[in-house]
Amino acid sequence: MWLGIAIGVVILALTWSSVIFTLVIPRTFQGPGRLSIGINRSTRRAELSESHTTYPALLAFRSPDAWSSWVIGLLAVLDAAAMHLALNPNSAPSQARLSLRMGYTAFRRISDGLGWDYDRDPLPDDPIQLTPAEFARAVELLHEVGFTTERDADAAWPHFRGWRVNYESLAYRWANRVLAPPAPWSGTRAGLRQQNVAPKRPPHRNPDPVTYRRPDLDA
Repeated sequence: MWLGIAIGVVILALTWSSVIFTLVIPRTFQGPGRLSIGINRSTRRAELSESHTTYPALLAFRSPDAWSSWVIGLLAVLDAAAMHLALNPNSAPSQARLSLRMGYTAFRRISDGLGWDYDRDPLPDDPIQLTPAEFARAVELLHEVGFTTERDADAAWPHFRGWRVNYESLAYRWANRVLAPPAPWSGTRAGLRQQNVAPKRPPHRNPDPVTYRRPDLDA
């Protein structure tokens, strides 16, 4: 189950794609550099799209937890899928593409309901706000927890950008619109003084001898 163990923690912990990988990889390796991916993630993206376009009032609903947001959760899953495809094109599960397609289509359908304008057919080399340096740092985190990649950060960056250009602008716009938690890789918030808050995770507790060291996460 791709991200199945971590998705609840991910959304509540103010995380982003590389942290999804660091949370899941130690538990769900299925061979060198490979994760299993579940079709249920795409099903949930379709359900979100249907519910939030049918009942637009849901867009303004906030979680009881101030650090939780449907926008950040969806963006994190999309980025995780895009990173997997960009870094491991030969071994990434086919469901990763489906997850991406359903995810950015959900952002678009919800935006269409409010009459928002956006580029419906961006080019893969169009500029995005996320920088190559930020992407390289995320790849470094993956390597620190033992995730093997077929491409290095420089080679994977054009492919990751080609995926992210399909959803970044709308994701950032929605994050600002609903005043989502200011997670890394999610743009700025006009109404908040504090921006780009690093993920907060519970301490790693294990009675066994230490065999795994969590990487230091910064914003």
